[in-house]
Amino acid sequence: HETRELGVLYLQHGTAMDGPTPSYDDHSKKFYGLVDSTLARLDHIWNALSMNSSAEMDSLYVDTKAFFDSRVASWEDKWRSLEEEVAAVVSRVRSLIDELDEGAVWNPRMQEILALVSLSERKNMATNCLAELEAIKAARLAEAASLHEQLVQLCAQMNEPVPEAFRVLAGAPSLSYIRDIKKEIQRLTDILRNSRTRMTDLHASIVALRDDLKHSEVLVIPGTSGSAEPASHDRQALYSPEDQRIVEAYIHDTHTGKDAAGRWSGSTGVMQMIKKMEDENAFLLAEKEKRNALKNKYLRGVYQLYDILKIPDTDPDRVRFTALDLTPCTQRVLDLIKQEYDRLFAFRRDKVEKLIKDAKKKISKLWDEIQTPEADRAQFFAHEEVSDDFLAQIDTEIARLEAYIASIKPILEKIKRREWYKSQMIEFERKASDPKRLRGSSTQLLEEERFRKGLAKEFPQLTKDLSVEIAQWEKQNTPLQIIFRGKSYLSIMDAEEESPDFELLHLKLLTKKKDANVASAQSAASLDDSGDFGLAVAASPRPKRLVKVPK
Repeated sequence: HETRELGVLYLQHGTAMDGPTPSYDDHSKKFYGLVDSTLARLDHIWNALSMNSSAEMDSLYVDTKAFFDSRVASWEDKWRSLEEEVAAVVSRVRSLIDELDEGAVWNPRMQEILALVSLSERKNMATNCLAELEAIKAARLAEAASLHEQLVQLCAQMNEPVPEAFRVLAGAPSLSYIRDIKKEIQRLTDILRNSRTRMTDLHASIVALRDDLKHSEVLVIPGTSGSAEPASHDRQALYSPEDQRIVEAYIHDTHTGKDAAGRWSGSTGVMQMIKKMEDENAFLLAEKEKRNALKNKYLRGVYQLYDILKIPDTDPDRVRFTALDLTPCTQRVLDLIKQEYDRLFAFRRDKVEKLIKDAKKKISKLWDEIQTPEADRAQFFAHEEVSDDFLAQIDTEIARLEAYIASIKPILEKIKRREWYKSQMIEFERKASDPKRLRGSSTQLLEEERFRKGLAKEFPQLTKDLSVEIAQWEKQNTPLQIIFRGKSYLSIMDAEEESPDFELLHLKLLTKKKDANVASAQSAASLDDSGDFGLAVAASPRPKRLVKVPK
């Protein structure tokens, strides 16, 4: 049985033998034949020698087993050693497969190797795989080093740092690393290839814009004064003469790689230069657009002033101006247009100033018609300025007032008549408080009596008529109101009726009296020194009217 096991181990581990390897059955037959013949001979000998064959057989078994154990142990050591070697090679192969990112190709091959029965074959095939992978790694390292050098040169040429992912290479480069670095190289190569075209276009645009704007290295931002002299906030050009020299040299040659990389060794790389050129070009385009907008604004203003001032086409100054070439967008052209605009505007300003002065006189007369308070007048002129807009504002207000006053003219006449009575009443009350009026001529007393009678008759009728007529007008012109002295006149009359402190209290009382006794008034004149209005009348003949009552 043990001999049979030894034969199995022998066959499984492929022990080298001369000639073709016999089959397990052949070896089994030999071993069994040898054992049988040997045991038969020993049994015959032991019997002849009268020896205990059973004891001798046991002793022979022990010796034979020790021999076989020794031989098997020797082969098992070789077996374990070979297994360790195979495991080490396989582990290295797997590590390289992962490191090189070659699992898709090599993992199936490793499965085939591990399926082999013979450890020697496994070792041989795994060793061959390891050699191939080591060669691939060496080739990859060489390729990665070359690609890395190209990337460094491109980044140096563009004055950009090497991307973080490609700065340090630890171990063998994977397929994804090779793929990614090739993509980055291609991207930078495309940028450099396109950079010439981009720089050529930007350079031509900047030169053309500078020529059109007449900008030098120091670009002047036009001030509000429109002067062509450099302003205090001058701007240093982003695209300097040194940059221009570098770019011109770059776009007119075909150098790439190391030759081109040296050109951008300063603080500006290709992308930075393109960015500077784009910013400069954008500034100049905005400057031109702003200059054009300003030019067109002033130009429109010039021709508007020609029309407003009615300056004919044959005017010498207009002929001179229209003959100028105003197409360029230079500061000089802008100054010429602005100078003409300023000249016309100053002329227009003088004219507008006179028109405003005349308009102020006209509107003041209209305000006088409705006795507008000074505070309201001052508020209207709070933001007075010499401009067409303000003149138009005054003209609009004049037109409104004229239409308004024309629409209330009959009512306004009655308002003025009623207000005249009120003012005269106050004046007569003032004079009536003077006792001296009763001495001497009775003319004053007769005049007072005449005024009282006219007042008692006309004032109530005026109040009544105005209440009706104003209400009708305001109903027809809702939401407008008839304003006098800055207030609604209806509210003024209502306040006079309702206020107990109404200063014309005598007026309210007198409007209710039917008649007055002239004789009683004459006798009272010698007795009454209180100055109460309307209670003293002289008996002398009617004199000429001294108080002029407005029509």
